[in-house]
Formats: sequence, C-alpha cells, structure tokens
Amino acid sequence: MNLTNLKKMGCKMQYRRDSFLGIRLREARESNGFTITELAERTDISKQAISQFESGKNLPSGETLTRLSFALQFPIHFFSKEKNQNLSEQSSPIFFRSFASSTKQNREKAKVKEVWFAEIINYFKSYVNFPKPNLPDFNIDPLESSEDDIEEIALSVRKFWGLGNGPISNLIRLLEANGIFVSRINVANEIDAFSLWRKDNPIIILGTSKTSSVRSRFDAAHELGHLILHRNLSEDVQKDKLLLKKIESQADRFSSAFLMPYDTFPRELISLNLEYLQSLKSRWLVSMQSMIMRAFQLNIISENQKSYFFRNFSRYRKKEPLDDKIPFETPLLLSKTIQKIIESNLLTGNRIYEDLSLRLNDLSELTNTDKNLFIDAQNLNNLIQLKP
Repeated sequence: MNLTNLKKMGCKMQYRRDSFLGIRLREARESNGFTITELAERTDISKQAISQFESGKNLPSGETLTRLSFALQFPIHFFSKEKNQNLSEQSSPIFFRSFASSTKQNREKAKVKEVWFAEIINYFKSYVNFPKPNLPDFNIDPLESSEDDIEEIALSVRKFWGLGNGPISNLIRLLEANGIFVSRINVANEIDAFSLWRKDNPIIILGTSKTSSVRSRFDAAHELGHLILHRNLSEDVQKDKLLLKKIESQADRFSSAFLMPYDTFPRELISLNLEYLQSLKSRWLVSMQSMIMRAFQLNIISENQKSYFFRNFSRYRKKEPLDDKIPFETPLLLSKTIQKIIESNLLTGNRIYEDLSLRLNDLSELTNTDKNLFIDAQNLNNLIQLKP
C-alpha cells in the first residue's frame, strides 16, 4: 500500500484529532528504534512538531498523522488506542540481563514491547482465567542475603512447586503453569532477557539472540530469580554499579542453584570428560560451561581446574556440542488462549487484531502465534450461493 492510498484511507476513517494520544506516537517511534530526529527526516515533519505531538501539547492533522503512520507502519487507529491506567506503572524494577552492554535506545524499544505484552494479557483476561501467580514470598532483604541464602531460596522454590531435585524438563512451561507470563522477542543482540512485576502480573521477556536453548533456559531461571528476590527493590539500584553487580550475581546464583540443586547435581558430576559432560547436558539441559561454574561454586573443583577447563574447551565458548540438538522452549500460554477463543467463537482473529491495534508482526511475535490466525478470510461458504 503506498502513501497515496493511505491518505485516501485516512480520509475515509474521519480521524478525530481529539482522540490522538501522544504516548502512542512515542511507543510507535521507539519500537522502530527511531529518534525524533530520524522520524522527522523520514516524514518531513519538524522535530519540534513531533516532540509536541508526543507530549500532547499539539495534535497532528489527519494528513500529518497519515504520514507518521506510513513511516512507522502502524495502523492509524493505534494512535488513539486508550491506555489502561492500571497497567501504566510497573510495581518492580526492570532488570535487563545485559544492562551494561545494552543501549538506552534498545532498552526503550524492549520496554515498549513489554508494555504491549502487558496490554495483550489484560485484554485476554476479559475472556479467560489465566493461572494465578504462584510464587513464594520469602520476605527477605536481598542486599543482606548471602550466597548460601540464595541456595536455600532456590531449593525452597523447587519444594514450593513440588519439583523434586532432578532436572526440569521444560522450564518455560513450568513458569507459565505458575502464572508467569513469558514472551520471546527480537529486539537487539545485547538484550538477552529482562523481567518485572506489572501490577500482579510477573513477566519475563526473553530475547532471540541466544545461540542455544540451554543458555536461554539459564536466562529464564535468572529472571525468575529477579522476580522472587528483587521485587521490592527501588528502581534506584540500577544507578549503583556495585549494587547492580550484586543483584545480577544473585540472580545468576539463583539460576544455577534452581537448575542444578546442590544436593543432587554434584552426585552426577563425577567427571569433566567432554563426552560425559555432554551426557549430563542432555539430561539436565544446562550448558557444559554452567556445569563447570556450578562445580566451582560448590567447591567441587578448584580455581585452577576451572581455568584449565575453560582454556582447553575455549573452542566451545560460543557453541557447544548438542546446542543444535536441544530445541528451544517456546511460550505457549497466549497462543493456546487465542486458538481456544477463536475455536469457541468468542472472537475472530481479525477482531483480536483490530482490538489490540498492533502491527501484525508485533502481535504475532508477542503471542507466539501464526500471523495468519489474525487474518480472517471471510467464510467463503457463506458467500457462495448455489443456483436454485
């Protein structure tokens, strides 16, 4: 569709200027990774005008909005989609898995997609009862917690969920079953994952840059650690590099302890032989490097032994054996919800698409749903009439 056709369509829509929401323009811009200057250059609209549109100090005309819509590739009605005030504020800090290496622009892009994910969740809550959040509250001060404390908390979470102390077969399914909403999105290579509580919804967003399922599983368990350990911390901890380092270290320790419990995993780690580690990897679904680090954490091997392993297996630093054999775990809660709603004739795919007002690719990605499910071909059987 070209700009001329979009303009014609915009006229037919009878755009009401007073319905325009500047925050939606900002979301659309940030989701594309554009600065105000870049958007101004793409639309031939001044930076000052765009800034005023986003702040709500001024409202675009129908033609101006059409140009913005075309440049950002968003449907025009997205820019007047009301915000749910109950979802406007997060109730915990956002912890990015690679905060130090990620750019502010990419973090903002990721945050926008998380906001949309929360809006999608809220939309479907009108039609289904999702699993309620089922996370234990340890009522601790994480900044005063030791490594041993983290170990016990990870074991307690396993006990709380009735897991036993063996390998976890599908971590994403486990998280979703316990009321944690998970999505996997493509934002930037340096953003592996992040998490937060939005109201009473625990949310984990995983990136697509990880080269293996086992590394992505470690990220997911790391974010689970943040949700449990760091929910009540202030956003200000992000500004203190030492505190942030400690918080990230705690989440890493939780992930290791949760995936490889100290009272069972070491019994099986009887050799650092490559072939043996591969067999453990296929059973525990963790990377060989994570196993070595875990062995070091638990004082099973020395610093010299750890260093020796990493020197001799440096060729596997980015890609290990079995990385291409163990499939990625995918979130299914929302995609199954959408399928059930459509099959039950509660809503059509097209109605969902129109109500949520997102780009088709974004909606498909956030819900892990085939985009064709949102494109309703009209029921041709009703259109074809037999001759009398």
